[in-house]
Amino acid sequence: HDDRARVIEALLHHRVLIPEGRSEYEWFRLLADVLETGDQALAADNTDTPAFGTVVGVVPTHDSAVAETFGLLQGLRRGLVPFVDGDAEGDAKVRELSGKESCPEIILQWRIGWTIEDAIGWILKGAENEVLRQLQEKVERPFASIDALVALFKIKSGAGRLKTDYLAYEQVGSAIGDHAACLERAETFLAAITRACLGRFDACPVIERDNGRSNERC
Repeated sequence: HDDRARVIEALLHHRVLIPEGRSEYEWFRLLADVLETGDQALAADNTDTPAFGTVVGVVPTHDSAVAETFGLLQGLRRGLVPFVDGDAEGDAKVRELSGKESCPEIILQWRIGWTIEDAIGWILKGAENEVLRQLQEKVERPFASIDALVALFKIKSGAGRLKTDYLAYEQVGSAIGDHAACLERAETFLAAITRACLGRFDACPVIERDNGRSNERC
């Protein structure tokens, strides 16, 4: 109910992504804005993968309430795709979700040890030196590397944290938009998420299907 309009907007899309929290929602929104609006959108090459923002709606989930949000929304429609972290807690959520009588057809999970901040770091490393200098001037925190910046974005409490610092997120988005190598990685990332949500795994080398935990329903 806190984000009613955004939830309704997400539900109107072909697929609905339910990430771990509000910060994930903001990162996806930011990357879609960078890639799918303005000059960048006009310069986009033809591809067999539709634009993320036209196909996938993202729910601004309350922190870690993936299973609860899925349970609340599954009575409204199909095509809900939970997306969990690559840690033990994420593994537990996969077991919980896939064990439901009415389970998701697709569950996404980051690679082992990853959260969305690690993906943002990978995108920024497309032009690491240039981006580092740019963000050191723009983000009001001390950090000596992209990895150190990613660590700040993961901190959830305390004076030095950057998680949910949406002004800092905007600076990162601007830096991605300024460098072609970062844009290329961002495009690869969103295309992979789009294909995963659509169940089109086989043609995408950065998606791995977990046959050990998959079953005929999920």
